[in-house]
Amino acid sequence: MLNLLWKINNFKFVALILFFVVAARAAAAENSDHDFNTIFKAVSENSLEYKKIKSDQLLYEAQLQMATSFYYPRLGFEYRYEAFKSDAIDLNGTTSNAVAEWNIFNGFRDSNAKRIAELSLQSANAQLHRFEKNLKAKTEAAYSKAYSLQQSVRFYTEAISANQKNLQSVKLRKQSGLVADSDYLEFELFDSKLKLEFISLQADHQKSLVDLKILANLDTIDFLITDLQPKLAQFKLSEYEKLLTSEKSKLYQSQLAVDVASTVKNFGYAQFLPQVFLKATYGRTGLKESIVNPETVFGITAKWELFSGFDTMAQQKIYAAQLLKAETMLSSDRIHFKNEIQQNVFRLNNIVERLALNLKNPMNVEKYLNTVGQEYRRGVKNSADLKSASELALSSLISKEHLKAEYFELIWNLQEIVGEL
Repeated sequence: MLNLLWKINNFKFVALILFFVVAARAAAAENSDHDFNTIFKAVSENSLEYKKIKSDQLLYEAQLQMATSFYYPRLGFEYRYEAFKSDAIDLNGTTSNAVAEWNIFNGFRDSNAKRIAELSLQSANAQLHRFEKNLKAKTEAAYSKAYSLQQSVRFYTEAISANQKNLQSVKLRKQSGLVADSDYLEFELFDSKLKLEFISLQADHQKSLVDLKILANLDTIDFLITDLQPKLAQFKLSEYEKLLTSEKSKLYQSQLAVDVASTVKNFGYAQFLPQVFLKATYGRTGLKESIVNPETVFGITAKWELFSGFDTMAQQKIYAAQLLKAETMLSSDRIHFKNEIQQNVFRLNNIVERLALNLKNPMNVEKYLNTVGQEYRRGVKNSADLKSASELALSSLISKEHLKAEYFELIWNLQEIVGEL
């Protein structure tokens, strides 16, 4: 009775796995457009992060335009109604005049404000350019991970199905007295191990699809059909260390942050200097003036704040601290990014070598598995050899898929640092 229940439960699990496989293949047939190019097009069109960076760029463009406007004079008209009444005179009416006002000297506030806006826009442009270049690498990494897990699920499904056949074969041999109980139990344990790993792998696969859907802003992604292939070429460390000094690198953002903090500090010094304005009016400035002969008035105003309760000095200390923080971050990033480049290049070269060695493995492993199966049926190999060959075949296939996914993940990490490969 227990044996019958075990068979029923085992059959249910295999049927469940086959259902997932059939459903996935049916989804592939219905959604055959889920190749990499389709996903990348969706990512490019729907990226919320891109829209945020683009909005920052437009904001800094407007701020630069605003900062530039301070260099021009202000022109306008004044129009007002006045009434004057006393025991001797009762006057009322309107007066108007043209006004021109020009900020001659503002303690270098305007030039520093413009410089801050220029640096902020420069940083936004560099960030946008780097994001556009990195977007494809980021999509490749997410796509390759999901595809790798999808393939791993398929390999496990096939391994479980093959192990079921081996289990039945060993069971028949056990009943005939050709193998020991331990051989049968070994395949049973291997079957349980495969099923547990399959369930965990399936959860990872679903999570990777969710991450890809969020990245592409799509409602459904059922099946992936593009097998992205790494380039099996060695990476030269010196080339990427050189790219770190370019304006496209992530380190350049840290350098711009230092430049902004330095300019802000200079902006603070402007508060110790006077402000000088030139103002000119033309027209009637009072009801008693003649309409025929309007007045023209020129005036220069100088404003100098001599004491502000130490507020200006406190602000200057804040600006100095912000500059020190930015300089410290730049020094830290310079070391950190250089080490990350070295680590990524080393790991990429290691993966390239392992993938190159792995090219022949699928054919050799399949041949080895078939040979062991034939020898097992002839009685040359035992059940332990058969299980070992099955484990080796599965491990080889899974390893190759994981290496490819890791390759594209490292490519994305490297490109995110240097800006463009």
